[in-house]
Amino acid sequence: MLVETFEMYKVKPVYHAGQAIVQLSELPGIQYEFMVRHIDPDNLVNVIIEGGDAELCIRYEDYEHNYRLLHPVNFELYFDSQL
Repeated sequence: MLVETFEMYKVKPVYHAGQAIVQLSELPGIQYEFMVRHIDPDNLVNVIIEGGDAELCIRYEDYEHNYRLLHPVNFELYFDSQL
């Protein structure tokens, strides 16, 4: 399985209550799937965004840490193994 460009671009943080966070729903599809399966649940936080909707988020520093651990080949191998 070839993942087009591996969706390896890094998303920018949003700021909520002075803290840099990443909304998981804003991650590219493969990053989202990979991170949701591998992030420690203790690092997930619900944030109430404008409009009153809750968003599942992680601190930007946790996102960066996990992003650095990932390599495009890991995405391909991981998702090939899930077929």
